[in-house]
Parts: sequence; C-alpha cells; structure tokens
Amino acid sequence: MIDKIIVKDTIKSIDVVNISLSEMFYYLFWIIMLFAKGTGLYEGMRQYNICLVLAMFCLGLKLLFTKYKVADFAWMIPLILFGGWIYLHSKDQSAFILVAVMIGLKEIKLSRVFKIGALVWGGCFVYMILRTFAGGSTGPILAHDKLGLGPILRWSLGYTHPNVLHITYVVLAAFILYLWNIKPGRKQWKITMWLMLGNMYIFMYSVSFTGFLLMTLLLVFNLYLTSERKVRKIERIALQCILPVCVIFSLIGPMILDGNGYLFQIINHALNNRYSATRIYIQELGLSLWGIDVPSLYGFAIDCSYTEALLSYGCVFFVILVTGYMFTIHHMVQKGLWKELAIMLSLLVAGVSEPFLFNASFKNITVLFIGSYLFEVVENSGKLNAVSFWKKEIFLFSGKDKKLSFRIGKIKNICSESIVSICNNKVKLICISLLAFLIFSGIGAKFAYQPDSIYIGVGSTDCGKREEKYLNMQELEEGFNSLVYEYPGKEKPMYEFSGNMVTIEYIRKIISCGVWGGGALTLLIFIGIMVVGYNCSRERKG
Repeated sequence: MIDKIIVKDTIKSIDVVNISLSEMFYYLFWIIMLFAKGTGLYEGMRQYNICLVLAMFCLGLKLLFTKYKVADFAWMIPLILFGGWIYLHSKDQSAFILVAVMIGLKEIKLSRVFKIGALVWGGCFVYMILRTFAGGSTGPILAHDKLGLGPILRWSLGYTHPNVLHITYVVLAAFILYLWNIKPGRKQWKITMWLMLGNMYIFMYSVSFTGFLLMTLLLVFNLYLTSERKVRKIERIALQCILPVCVIFSLIGPMILDGNGYLFQIINHALNNRYSATRIYIQELGLSLWGIDVPSLYGFAIDCSYTEALLSYGCVFFVILVTGYMFTIHHMVQKGLWKELAIMLSLLVAGVSEPFLFNASFKNITVLFIGSYLFEVVENSGKLNAVSFWKKEIFLFSGKDKKLSFRIGKIKNICSESIVSICNNKVKLICISLLAFLIFSGIGAKFAYQPDSIYIGVGSTDCGKREEKYLNMQELEEGFNSLVYEYPGKEKPMYEFSGNMVTIEYIRKIISCGVWGGGALTLLIFIGIMVVGYNCSRERKG
C-alpha cells in the first residue's frame, strides 16, 4: 500500500498530511465497527445494527471513490458473493464482515489502520473498565473454583464474558506491538514487560487461563520473530506448518481419536470440553458445502474458531479461507514480515480455543494482512501480465476523489515534546508512578468496602452444590452487609460466599485504586511538566 503524504517543501512535510476521501471513508468504517464492538455491542442490539449500517455505508462510499482494476474485482466479487450466500444459508454475518474489511484496503496503509485501531480500541477498552468501576454495566459476573482458592468471582468488566474481556486485551496488545515494531531496533523487553503487567492485571479480573496463555504466546512469538537473527530454513518451514496443525488438531483430532480414550480425555479436559463440542456438532450436523445456521446442541457452545467456520461457512469457503491464510503466511515468511507474522500466528493458534476469529466480534485483525496481500499480488501481477484486460482500470466515482489536507504541525510538536519530556524525566515519572500507586493503594485499603459475604445467582456459578438462599431486595434484614451480583429475583435461589472470595475482591479494589488513581495522578503531573516546559520555551523565544 502506498501512503501518500504530499508536500511542497520541508516545512509543509511536517505540518500537512493529505488524505483522500476514499481513505477517510474506510477509516470511518473501521472506527465505527471498532467502536461498536469495543463498547460491547452485539448482533441484535438496535445500537449495533445502526453502527453496522453506517459502517457499511461508509465502506460503500470508499469502494465508489476508489479506482480498481479488473483483476481486483476478479477476487473481490466472488468473496462478496460468498459472504452474502453464507449469510442466507447460516444467518451468520461474520463472513461478510471479514470480506468487507479486506475489500476496502485498496490504497490504504496498514500502519494508519493500526494507529486508528490502537486509539479507538484502547479508548473503548479503558472506557469499559472505568464504566464498570463507576457503577455501570458489569457484564456477566461468574463464580468459579479457580487457582486452588475455592470459589472466586470472574469479572467481564462490561463485556459479554470474562474470556472476551481478556481476548479484547490481546487484540489491543497486537495493535500496540505492530506500532512498536514499525521503528526498527526498539528494545522488545520494554514493551513486553508493560504488556505482561497489563496481562496480569486483566487476568486478576478475568481469571481466564486461555486468555493469559494466548497473550503470553503473542509476546513469545513477537520476541522470537523480531529478534536480530536470521531465521533458518527449517524454522521458516515450521512457521508455515502452524496453521495446518491448528486446523488438523481442531477438526480431525476430535473425530479420529477414541472419545473414551485417555488422550482424548486429557485434551478435552485441557480445552474445557472443546473437543467434545466439536465431535458432537460435526457428528450431529454433518458438513455442508455452503454453511448452515448452527443450533445449540446439548448445552455445548462452539468455542473453537475453526469448528465454527467449518459449520457456519461451509466446506467451500472454509477451504478458500484457509488457502488465503496459507498464501499470506508464505508471503510473510518470504518477505521477512516478522512483526505481522507474530500477530498472525499467535491469533491463529488462539482460534483453537476461542471463537473470535470467525464470528462477528470484529477482533480478527489478521484479515487486514490477507486483504493487503491480495491487493499487492494483483498490483505485482499487473506489471508482469501482458493481457491488458486484467490491467484495465474501472472508474466509478474515483474521478471525484479529492485530497483533504490536515495540518498536524501542532499535534506533532506536542507529541514530540511529550516524548522528549518523558525521556528527560523518565526516572522521575517512574518514581512518581510507584509512589502514587502506593498512596492510592493505601487509600483503597483504608476506604474500600468490605462486605460480610457475597450473594450470586445459582445460574452464574460453577462450583458445586451449596445451600440455596433466597433474597427479596425490597425487604432486606436490618444490618444486611453483603454484596449481591446477578440477582435472579426473589423466587430463584442464590448462593452465599465468604472467606477467600471476599478477601480477593478486597485485594482487587486495593490494586485497582493504585493502578487507576496512581495513573491519573502521574498523568496530571506529566501534563504539569509539559505546561511548565512549554511556558519556559516561550519565554526563551520571547
């Protein structure tokens, strides 16, 4: 992709960036969909449907204002038809959304897409967490036996499940790692340390082992592939075998292993019954060419992305999808696109145990690499292909495409000064951050509410049978000093928990007070440093 920054002189190269209308419409599509999914909206909600319509309208404008070649439409139109056909057969809009992300990437630079993604997705992520802490929507709160501590709470922090919370963080980390690695030579241990600290903080609430391990896998892949050493031939071959292994392990393994055998039981237990779910769904529903509307069977959810794609998309599109991934991975290995490959492979491995790759969650950022690769292939083949028909350009409204000029001089100066200030005051800021963390943690320890017990609806627990209790929230006893989550109504049972669950909730409050309170204080002090530095520089110039 070609990122056009048109300049007239050296000064303007700093102050002005030109973005075409077609680019702007794709960024709007990207922002709207990220905002919708980043704030927890989902299919069926009116707000989500409005966002989807607006996003698709922007994408449609992007397509109209872009100049395409016949060769581009040779792969775009079949994919669009596949997406629509799958929706008609399976009522699953995810294939269409994945295709939409890819077909709009003509003349779009991925670095800008990732910058926008990091800002929007990161902003939504922080908003969802702070909204929960401020008393807003919590999302499902579950009580599970975890970590050998007995029943403890798992928080979704506004999302639809604790696992979704952690996968959302993994996607944010992928955005950040991509941007970090744009500038070569950066020290990986720094970003790895910060992202791992974030991983531990999110795990403190989600208690999602799969999410924690997948985030760790992303960091390991990034460290391995971005290290300053030559990747050997055997390693290149092994890297290209990861996706086939994931597909075979996820789809063929459950079908050929003995369901009562020792190996099947070990894998199934490690994957929390995902092997059993795949086996049951494939045996009961069979395979189709064009996909089906997958019903819920025997209380099992399909948490494997590859199983979900095979059943919902059908065999034809599934093979096309896997083939597209294989060619893209091969291209990355050949061209040495290691930062992209680290993200690609880690998320594809994550698809073994999480459904986000091929559902409508808009978390599968790997399709950005596929779309970019397909347009690059068409562009390169056009230089070699002597047949003029395939190189013929199709003008819809591309003649109306205009350049929009944005003056970013002030913003760029502020960012540059901020980076300089951080570097010059790095030790001070670290000390301030640690001190602020301790101060606000102490405040949290002093004032955090400590209930006698926690009540939670039986339907939100998975920790064995206990004494059932019933609460009428309108007629609580005097002196009632307990927290109530997932209240099912006065006629439905609840479980009461004390001990470790209450203690862990208290510890969580203390740490979060330190993290968010200390972070806010550090930010305010940093802004103060910036303002003082700016005023001093103005006085010197004056």
